[in-house]
Order: sequence, then C-alpha cells, then structure tokens
Amino acid sequence: MKSKKPLNEIAYQRIKDKIMRGDFVEKNYTSQSQLVEELNMSRTPIVVALRRLANEGFVRVASKQGIIIQELSIKETNELFDMRIALETYSIKRINHLPTDDDFQKLEQLIEEQKQSFEKENFYNFSRADADFHKYLLEIGGNSAFINTMQNIWDRLFFHSTLVLRKTNDIPKFIEEHVAILENLKKGDYNSLSKVLESHIQGGKMQFLEKY
Repeated sequence: MKSKKPLNEIAYQRIKDKIMRGDFVEKNYTSQSQLVEELNMSRTPIVVALRRLANEGFVRVASKQGIIIQELSIKETNELFDMRIALETYSIKRINHLPTDDDFQKLEQLIEEQKQSFEKENFYNFSRADADFHKYLLEIGGNSAFINTMQNIWDRLFFHSTLVLRKTNDIPKFIEEHVAILENLKKGDYNSLSKVLESHIQGGKMQFLEKY
C-alpha cells in the first residue's frame, strides 16, 4: 500500500501550483486564512508549507501585506540563467547514449504543445512545455544530479517567465530555436547544438532583464 503524503507536503505542492499559475497575483492573498479556506486544511500544514516556500525564495509572508511573491533581482536573474547555460550546454556535449526516435518524437510533441499554447495565448501551458523541453534534453544527457539542481532553477523562473511571456513578441522566435535545437540533436552535431542552446537561453535572460 502507498503511504499517504503528509498534509504539509500536499499544502506545499498545491500552494506552489497556485504560484506557478499566477493565482497569487490575481487573487491578492492577504492572509493565511484564505488558503486555509481554499485548501480545506488546518493552519499548521499551510504555515509549514509557506515557510518552506519562503526558504526556497518563492514567497515572503508580511504581517500587514499578506503573502507576497518574491521578485527576482537582476543579480538573481543573471545567476539563475548563467547556471542554466553552464549545466545545459555542458550536459548536451556529453550525452551518454544516442537519442532514440522516441526521444525525437517527445521533443517534437513538446514543440507542438508550445505552438498550440501560443495560438491560444495560454502562457502557463507554454511555459510548462518550454521547461519540459529543456528538462527532457537534460534527461537525454543522463546526469540526474544536473536534473535535480535544474528543477529548483526552473521552478524559480517559471512563475516569472509566464509574466514575461505576456509582454514579449518573441515567442515564435523561441519556438524556432527549439526546432533548431532538435534538428541539431537529430544530426548528432552536439557542438552546434550547444551553441544554439546557449544563444537561446541567453536570449531568454535578456527578455527577463528587459521585460520583468
């Protein structure tokens, strides 16, 4: 039998999902009582979850202002994107197995999801497909430590990336770059792929710094 998740873990995942979807911006949570009511939980697991999210840099809880999304500073933005460039390009140069047709099909599917999300102006789903595309590239690279490290970076950037995407006209360009990344992967040209990938992530960083 599977053991049930602790309530504080459930609260953490559900609150984090609300952050990712932008609910905190739209609903303006002024107190923990709102989350107690919405999640139908006692206060304790919610307090524990918020403390964890605060430690991870997602929120801060102010007595008079409520629960506030922690904005990224210019320094944090640069550091997070530089870490992405370092890990993602290093990983792609050292792929430990040849990508399969299933790998190519999965990446093509994620690109198609991005196209459809863009057409529907669903920026949350676009951001999710974008993150999954990059995560899958790391999985092909085969270094689980990189994936675990990158997960927190993607999460930190995710909410903010959704806001940035609403303000940019460069989404078609991002999709084209993903197509170019996939084409180089199919050719097995990992050096060119790494250069395209670095330029792509660097462009994302510039969008953050200009629009956010």
